[in-house]
Amino acid sequence: MAERTMIGERDFTSDAASVSQARRYVLSMLQLSPTAAESVQLAVSELATNAVLHARSPFRVRISRDDESARVEVFDHSSAPAARKDYGPSAVTGRGLTIVERVTDAWGVTPDGSGKWVWFEVSLTGQGVR
Repeated sequence: MAERTMIGERDFTSDAASVSQARRYVLSMLQLSPTAAESVQLAVSELATNAVLHARSPFRVRISRDDESARVEVFDHSSAPAARKDYGPSAVTGRGLTIVERVTDAWGVTPDGSGKWVWFEVSLTGQGVR
């Protein structure tokens, strides 16, 4: 596997408008197939929304890639663990990480001393699970 290269990093404020700004930023940095672009838009939206709504902090988006995949990481200043929730079919919240899991090839959480990085990866070769 080739070494991953960082291709961009940007900070965003903790407000609803930053979610769409983060989505546009990531798409502008990656050349993706239409299917991969849809998955990335949805996953970025979910992670950025989690940073705004649950962490209530500014957030940072970092993008890296290798020959086969792109990785997008969203840092927030909350040490609370990010975990999938199951609030039931009538809940209006709690599905974000389940959505990320379903539209990406991999996702996870990396704790950091002042918060956490929540990340996902998508295939650039069309060979991923989605």
